[in-house]
Amino acid sequence: MHPDDKEYVLSVLENHLKNDGPYDVEYRFKHKSGKYIWLRGCGQVIRNKRGKAVRMAGSITDITKRKQTERDLYENQEKFRHAMLFAPIGKAISEIDGRYIKVNSALCETLGYTEEELLACDFQSLTYFEDVDTELSYRKKLLEGEMSSFQMDKRYVHKDGHLVWALLNESLAHNETGVPLYFISHIQDISQRKAYEEELRLVSNVFSNTLDGILIADASGTILKINAAFTDILGYTSEELVGQHMRMLISQKDSNDFIRCMWSRLYRKGVWQGEIREYHKNGNRVPIWLSITTISDEQKRPKRYVAVLHDMSEQKLSQERIHHLAHYDVLTGLPNRVLLLDRLSHALSAARRNHNKLALLFIDLDKFKHINDSRGHFVGDELLIKVAERISTHVRDADTLSRLSGDEFVLLIDNLSAESHIKKVATKVLDSLSKPFELTGGQVYLTASIGIAIYPEDGDTPDLLLRHADLAMYKSKENGRNHFHFYAEEMGVRIKEQIKLNTDLRNAIKEKSLMLYYQPIMDIETGTCIGAEALLRWQHPKMGWIEPEKFIPIAEDNDLINILGEWVLLTACRQMKKWLEEGHSLKSLSVNVSGKQIIAGNFVDAAKRVMKETNCPKDSITLELTESLIMEGSEEVLQTQHQLRKLGFGLSIDDFGTGFSSLNYLKRMPLTQLKLDRSFVMGIPDNANDVRHGKII
Repeated sequence: MHPDDKEYVLSVLENHLKNDGPYDVEYRFKHKSGKYIWLRGCGQVIRNKRGKAVRMAGSITDITKRKQTERDLYENQEKFRHAMLFAPIGKAISEIDGRYIKVNSALCETLGYTEEELLACDFQSLTYFEDVDTELSYRKKLLEGEMSSFQMDKRYVHKDGHLVWALLNESLAHNETGVPLYFISHIQDISQRKAYEEELRLVSNVFSNTLDGILIADASGTILKINAAFTDILGYTSEELVGQHMRMLISQKDSNDFIRCMWSRLYRKGVWQGEIREYHKNGNRVPIWLSITTISDEQKRPKRYVAVLHDMSEQKLSQERIHHLAHYDVLTGLPNRVLLLDRLSHALSAARRNHNKLALLFIDLDKFKHINDSRGHFVGDELLIKVAERISTHVRDADTLSRLSGDEFVLLIDNLSAESHIKKVATKVLDSLSKPFELTGGQVYLTASIGIAIYPEDGDTPDLLLRHADLAMYKSKENGRNHFHFYAEEMGVRIKEQIKLNTDLRNAIKEKSLMLYYQPIMDIETGTCIGAEALLRWQHPKMGWIEPEKFIPIAEDNDLINILGEWVLLTACRQMKKWLEEGHSLKSLSVNVSGKQIIAGNFVDAAKRVMKETNCPKDSITLELTESLIMEGSEEVLQTQHQLRKLGFGLSIDDFGTGFSSLNYLKRMPLTQLKLDRSFVMGIPDNANDVRHGKII
C-alpha cells in the first residue's frame, strides 16, 4: 500500500471493526510491476456467535482508469477556472433561465459592476432592449440542438448607463446524458471597433452624400476615386476619371504661372484653395471654389491628395440677382436711382475731360396717381411698364433711361451734340406717351411733363442737375402739362414758394386758421335767398389772401385734401344746421368735393361721420363734384356717387362744359343738379352762333 494511504485505510478499517456495517475505501497499491494502481475495497466484517470478528469478506476493484479520468477532469477544471478568472475578455456562465452563476473580473471591469452585483443579475437585465429578442432566439436554437454555438454583436448597459458594444460567442454545456447544464459566454468589448466603424460609415456617407464634389488622388496625382457630387458638378463619371491625372481639374486656358503657383503652394503648405472656372463635360464653364489638401505619411511625404469642389453657380447667380436688385428697378427693369447716379457721375467726369455736354430729362407722368387710385395698382404697374417700353424706343444705346421712383423717369443723354437733339427727343417722348395705352380693363390716355437740365450751364454735380431738371418739370406742369421746359434760374424761386406754401398750408390746417365763406344762391323771380355755396378761403399772415386755385392743387398733390375736405364738410353742415334751427328757409347748401376725395374710396364713411356728428339733414346738402369725374367714368366712382345719393345727399357737377364730358357718362351719374360754366352761356344772346345752338338745346 502506498505509504501516504496506509494511515487512512487503517483508520477506516479500525472504525469499521468497532461499528458494524460495510466499508468502502480507495487507496493505491503497488503492482508487481512496481507501479501503483488504484484499488477500491468494499466489504464487511464477519463475526462468530459471541460477536468476535473472525474474518472480512468483500471485493477489490481496479479503479486506476477512473482515477485517471477524475484527475484529468480536475486538471481541466483548474485550467478552465484559471482561463475564466484571468482571461483578458469577459467570460460568464449562466443558468438555462439566464441567471449568472459565474463571471470573471474582465467582465466586471467591462460593465462596471462588482462580481456580487453581476451574480444577482441575468443576461436580459444587462442587455440593451433592442438586442434581447435576438439573443433569446439564438439561445433557443442552442437548446433545441439546431446549432452548437452562435456569435453576435450586442449592446450591454454599463452600470453608469452608457452602452457597451460587445462581440458575444456563446455555447451550451451538457452532462454525460446530453442534458443542458448552462450557457458559456465569451464577451469581448468591441466599442472602439464600433466607434471606428461608425466613423468610417460617417466618412463614407459624407463622401457619398455631400453636395460638394470630392476627388481623391495618390501621391503622383492619379485619380483614385470621385463621389457622385463630382459627377453632378462636372458631368464626368468615375469610369472616365479614375486613372487620369488630377491636372485635368485646371483648365488648359489658365496660365502656366497660375498652375505652377498653385502646385508650389500645395507642396510647401500642404493646402491650396481658390476660385477657378472649370469646363463641364458638356463644354460649359462652371465657377468652382477648389480646395486641395495634402495627406502625408509618417515621414511627411505626400500620400494622398483630396480635392473638394464647391459649385458656385447658384452663388454667382444670387450675387447677380442682388446686384440687379440693387441697381435696377424691379417693375420695369430700368436702372434705378443708385445706378443712374453712378452713371451720371462717370458721365460728368468724362464730360469734364472731353469738354462735352450732357443733358438730363426729368419725365413725370401727369395725373398718374389719379389713374393708379381709380383703376388699381395692378393697372398702374402695367402702365408704368408700357411707359418704360415706349420711352426706351427713343433712347440711344449710349444713353441711360432710369425709373427714379413712382411715376418719375430720368433720361441721361451723354455726349450731347446740340440742344436741338434734346428737343427732338423730348417731343418724340411726349408724342409717344400721348397715344392711348391698351391695358387690362380698357384704354388709358396719358400725358407727361418734362424738365431738362444741361451740363455745364445748369449744374456740375449729379444732385444739382437732378434738382434743376425737376424744377423745370414743375414748370411744364404749371403751363398745362404735356410740355417740356429747359431749366431757368427763376424756376427755383417759384418752387421754393410752393414748398413754403405747402408747409404753411399744413400749419394752417393744423391750427384751423382757414375759413369758410358762404355765397348766397338767389331766386331771381322772388329775389329771395334759397341756398348758399360754401367757399374755402385762406388769409396768409404774410402773403394775404391766397386764391383757392393756388392752394387747393397743393393740398391735392400732398395728400392734405382728405383732411381739409372733411373739415370743410363738417363746418358747412354745422352752419346749415344752425341756419335751419334759426328758421331760415334754405333749400340746400352746396359744398365742393375734390375728385381725389371720391377716388380715395373713403369719402362715404367720412360723410357718414360728419352727418352723425352734426345731425344735419342730408337732403339739405348738395355735394359739388368736378367735371373730370365724368371723364373718369370708373365703376368705383359711379358706385360712390350712388351711395351718396342713397344717403340723401344732392349731387351737382360744377362748371360743366369746360372739359370734354361724355353725355353717356353723364346719363349714368345720379345727379340732382348741373351747373353750367359761365363761358358756356357767355355769348348768349349777342353771338348768333350761340343763339342758334341755344335753340337746338
